[in-house]
Amino acid sequence: MRYLAALVLGVLSSAAYSQDPALKLTEATFDAHRQDRGVVLLHVNWGREWNCHGHDSAQLQRLTFQRLPAGAGAREITLDIPSKLRAKDAFQRYALLVPPGEYALSGFRFKVATAVSSFTIYEPDASKLIDNGRPKAGSFRVGAGEIVYVGHFGVDCNGEPSPWRFYIEGEEQFRQYAENFHREFPFTSSVPVTYRLFDTEVFGRQYALSAPAN
Repeated sequence: MRYLAALVLGVLSSAAYSQDPALKLTEATFDAHRQDRGVVLLHVNWGREWNCHGHDSAQLQRLTFQRLPAGAGAREITLDIPSKLRAKDAFQRYALLVPPGEYALSGFRFKVATAVSSFTIYEPDASKLIDNGRPKAGSFRVGAGEIVYVGHFGVDCNGEPSPWRFYIEGEEQFRQYAENFHREFPFTSSVPVTYRLFDTEVFGRQYALSAPAN
């Protein structure tokens, strides 16, 4: 499984960021919100997948998750492709402090090209992905004080191109992943990393570890 990269954040005052739906993980943000938020770890590959099931290429360009219950004023986490022209074929890690709760996939932007000048953009609105407050495409949950790994997101080419949630396989690989995370962010070492995948039957397969890794 490929998983690379990290994000960096300049320190903001707590007054400026206390109402943001998602804060990038730093020692300052973790100390300020370790009791009232949880850390979500996810990875996104924004690169093009070439020769994708008979198509020239396919590319994931945006992901949006909405905190349930859905509706006006619901908090959203939106991840956008850094550069459509220079997107790297590598998983970029996001470590985000978010308010506790369940977050449903509420939007995405997905490009499928049949030729250099011929392509289709799929960009469903939230009503297609959340029905009567229930997630149709999948969701993840995080509690206050937790650090939760929810998966790797990219392009699946095994059938008609689509967004897909991949995952780290096996207890040993995940143990190494958690150790590397704690080594990079030593101020989180007292909190175990929980393996709790984005739960979906549309954009991924069910999988669980038989034992937790700290």
